Amino acid sequence: MPQTVGSAIIAAVTPVIQKSQHPPQPPQPPPSQLSPPVCIVLPRVSRAGQTLSTTTGLWRPAPDLFYYGWLRNGAGIVGAMANTYDLLDTDGGASFSSVVLGRNSAGPGVAVASSNSIVVD
Repeated sequence: MPQTVGSAIIAAVTPVIQKSQHPPQPPQPPPSQLSPPVCIVLPRVSRAGQTLSTTTGLWRPAPDLFYYGWLRNGAGIVGAMANTYDLLDTDGGASFSSVVLGRNSAGPGVAVASSNSIVVD
């Protein structure tokens, strides 16, 4: 029986490329807004101690993740980064709206402000 330990094997390898039955899909674009978010307060009377919430609006393609922000009289509220905002005693007379940004694997869409604002009593 011949000894094969330490022997080299030489072989020719020919790659086989198979054609896909389906054409490659283009990369998914970042999400874009089809309808804006809406600010909601329940019950309908808005005052300190109540919570504002916002919808995401409608996006295509669907985002994997949403980012939220809140505006008081048009200026961003530091730290308000959830889909809800708890009204404070100092919020009386102010106007509130939300900003929503959708993101998918292709990147972020464009941040969109809510279609309405809520004035606190």
